Amino acid sequence: MLILPPLKYNYIYIENEFSGRPEKAFTGTIIKRFGTASNGIMYHYCIILGTDTKGNILIIHNDSNGVEIQTFDKWNENWGSNWSVEYYNRDESSIPDIISRTTEVSDKHFHNRLNNCEHFANYAVFGQEFRDSLQSLFSEITQKLLFIGFDIQVETGSEALQKRYNKFKRNIFKPKSRIQLKLNSTPIINR
Repeated sequence: MLILPPLKYNYIYIENEFSGRPEKAFTGTIIKRFGTASNGIMYHYCIILGTDTKGNILIIHNDSNGVEIQTFDKWNENWGSNWSVEYYNRDESSIPDIISRTTEVSDKHFHNRLNNCEHFANYAVFGQEFRDSLQSLFSEITQKLLFIGFDIQVETGSEALQKRYNKFKRNIFKPKSRIQLKLNSTPIINR
């Protein structure tokens, strides 16, 4: 169970990147920066907790160590100003629900696809998991791979199964090049 430290303030001020003016951002504001392990392809998300009694800005995030509280400076170490606000929480009355959901899922183990930092932030702030950028990336890649126009021939060993597959293939694939697969104990791919 996540134990929250005492806070001096449940908000911080963040300079708005468009207006240049400071904006009040309550607990539950979602911040993102490029992910360390993704080489700049994916983002790493956290939510603002507030300011501790020493004046440090605290965030909560989920990574391979699980859900943890860190200072913003530690979380953003080596990234400089390469972060942005994904969502401003301007509703102070939502904080008890956000804290409740945060502690509720704090014991769930991290998983890149099923319980990552973006899932955590979305659930803690909004109460539901949204499709995240990692799933979107895999979905986009999969869609492009499925419809690149290969004619795939599969030998199933069953005439009925072969007919069903051939019907499926005619409806989906438009032949441009040919790949043959033979399904037995070890698939063989011939180009």
